[in-house]
Amino acid sequence: MTAAPTMRRTLAAGLALAALGAGLGSPPADAGAGRKRTGLPCDVRKDGRKLGTTFVTSLTVIRLTCAQGKRVVKAYHACRRATGGVKGTCRAQVRGFRCTERRRRIPRQFAATATCKSGARLVRFSYTQVT
Repeated sequence: MTAAPTMRRTLAAGLALAALGAGLGSPPADAGAGRKRTGLPCDVRKDGRKLGTTFVTSLTVIRLTCAQGKRVVKAYHACRRATGGVKGTCRAQVRGFRCTERRRRIPRQFAATATCKSGARLVRFSYTQVT
């Protein structure tokens, strides 16, 4: 009859270790929230020259897909070019997003970073435009 208490203790110890192991191996509950804040980087190596400017060098999206982000980038550049050509700026909403831009000028071109926001959704991209 001494085997039953030993078996119960062994079973209890095994369950405790399994619960501890499950807690250590799983990410914290807010791990996904950090990714939403920092954003999802999108691959623009193939599409960088097809998004409405000379080169789109980076694209990060929050709370939307990369394909949706690329559509916002394309619409932004169409708006920018419609209001001043290659040196133009876009002050209108594009696809429901309000955009801001910071430019750094270098001879015969400029590099810019734009941020487009719509509520909690965000599209951030960098591009180079030859003028």
